[in-house]
Amino acid sequence: MSAGPRRVRLRLAAWSTAVFAFVLIAVGFVVASAFTRALVGQAEERVDAHARRFERLLRDELDGRTDVEELVDELREEADLAWYAVQVAGWPRIASAEWERARDARLDARVGADGTGAAPTDDVIAVASDLALRVASRSFAVGDVGVRFAVGIDERPVRESLASFRAILWIVGPLALMVAFVGGYWLAGRLLAPVRVLAEAAERITVDRLRERLPVRGESDEFDRVAMAFNAVLVRLEAAFERQRRFTADASHELRTPLTAMRTVAEVELRERRAGEPVATREALCSMLEEIDRLTTLIDRLLMLTRADANVAPARLESVDLTRVARDVAATLEPIADERGIELTCAGDRAVVALADPDGTRRSVLNLVDNALRHTPRGGRVTIRCATRGSQATIEVADTGVGIAAEHHERVFERFFRADPSRTSATDGRGAGLGLAIAKAGVEACGGRIELASELGRGATFTIVLASAPPV
Repeated sequence: MSAGPRRVRLRLAAWSTAVFAFVLIAVGFVVASAFTRALVGQAEERVDAHARRFERLLRDELDGRTDVEELVDELREEADLAWYAVQVAGWPRIASAEWERARDARLDARVGADGTGAAPTDDVIAVASDLALRVASRSFAVGDVGVRFAVGIDERPVRESLASFRAILWIVGPLALMVAFVGGYWLAGRLLAPVRVLAEAAERITVDRLRERLPVRGESDEFDRVAMAFNAVLVRLEAAFERQRRFTADASHELRTPLTAMRTVAEVELRERRAGEPVATREALCSMLEEIDRLTTLIDRLLMLTRADANVAPARLESVDLTRVARDVAATLEPIADERGIELTCAGDRAVVALADPDGTRRSVLNLVDNALRHTPRGGRVTIRCATRGSQATIEVADTGVGIAAEHHERVFERFFRADPSRTSATDGRGAGLGLAIAKAGVEACGGRIELASELGRGATFTIVLASAPPV
């Protein structure tokens, strides 16, 4: 999968995890608050139950009793509490051993000094760093004797339960977020799988494969809608390209007939020289023949590109000696180079073999060299060089012409594109702008590519890169 879909997948997973984290935090806060209230409520109920039971015990034990020691003994046997204190008016305070050992003024304040005090209380007192008591204090009277008491229960079980619950949340929370992210990433992948299929199918569609279509799953969802819309565009594009190809082919065929007739008439007129015929007439006929040759070449090239677009004649791949092709092209174009005063050389003697179509490769090299000769001034140099680059075979055409600006590197392979009229040499300004397009079409039909390195004023170097093959 490409980087773009991965980033979308990650964003979807991150957003879903963020939403889940928000919900998890909110639910955790609500549950923790409810759990805390439940534990505190249970503790309050327990201490209140202890206080009511202790009050009934005191009422029973204090009824008519005047001996403090006997009350202390009875409370120790029947109270079943570790923390309590009783203050009866006129009596010394009675307290459990733990209460006495704590010696905490806040605890003592809960029972007062004379058996009377404030309204009933229920609160938590931290007796030590590791001990907190939930203390309930109550007041009542036996006859005209005031009694105030306080009972306490250890808060540590409540706090330990809360600490354990928080620890569970801290452990389960991150694990849940990790599971949510992984699950979200997986679900996003499943969701975006049709996008990957559509993208791969779209990448396979080229100018010569416009008959292919994006797959429609039949789910009637948004992805199917995108696929059907794109397929409709492909139908229109295919029709437009077909009309263009048909027009180019028909126009080329229709133009060849009158051009052939015109060429025949001109050649006959030149052969049948009449007495007294003006020299200007013969020159005009020669000029007309040159223009007819140029138009014929242009039409042939248009037909060649049309056939290449329609893939009428697929490339026939076999082992091709690029060095031999380079020498053949150099020998063919050497008279033209000599006429224009350009040095044309073919460097390298070692055989460089590539897997390519022989005719298409020769035609591509021929067009590149012809293009170099057209755009190199008199006294310049054009060099053809073959080499092996790893598992690739290359053939390089370098000239010392005026060069090509960087912003035109991509467009020079377009049909009829002219970067600058000054790139055409003074000796021949009639290039049709199809040579590089034909060269590129021929190389790409063999599964190769053409690389361009050029700067204005420093010439241009075109390199054909093909897959290498065993020596012939």
